[in-house]
Amino acid sequence: GDVGMVAAIYHVPSGAHEEGAALDVLAKILSSAPSGRLYKALVEPKLAADVGAFAFQLREPGVLITYARVRKDDDLAKARTAMDGAIAGAITTPPTAEEVDRAKTQLLKNIELTLNRSDQVGLELSEWAAMGDWRLLFIHRDRIKKVTAQDVARVAAAYLKPSNATNGTFIPTEKP
Repeated sequence: GDVGMVAAIYHVPSGAHEEGAALDVLAKILSSAPSGRLYKALVEPKLAADVGAFAFQLREPGVLITYARVRKDDDLAKARTAMDGAIAGAITTPPTAEEVDRAKTQLLKNIELTLNRSDQVGLELSEWAAMGDWRLLFIHRDRIKKVTAQDVARVAAAYLKPSNATNGTFIPTEKP
């Protein structure tokens, strides 16, 4: 492809872990458009075309993935620096209550929309069943409702450390 990418992947607990809800809120705070911290640091100044962050919720310990897609002619190193800065900023400038509330609202709305679609309910419940129990979906939903800005700051400080990250870069080439 002709789109470059920079990514940082952080080791996190299993999907059933009580910190999973705060990690989901953190990922949403980082990646939401147009208010997310990665979006503001990379997309608005045109260092990247797209950004994202999400926590893979698995039965075993999982990962929180952050990434930026970078246009062919843009500088991957600048995108990496901006991304690292935005992620470090989640620790040095903890999320506000407003950011947390916005993220929680989006996450809870997505759960509600999924539960209102019969074609999606079975798929979603099977994901949670793979983590150990289909009821974890509802436990996770209830945990999201209780997440505070302090919870998000705590998980950011605990998991978004450079020593806990695996970094990757995709450099597009003309030929394979």
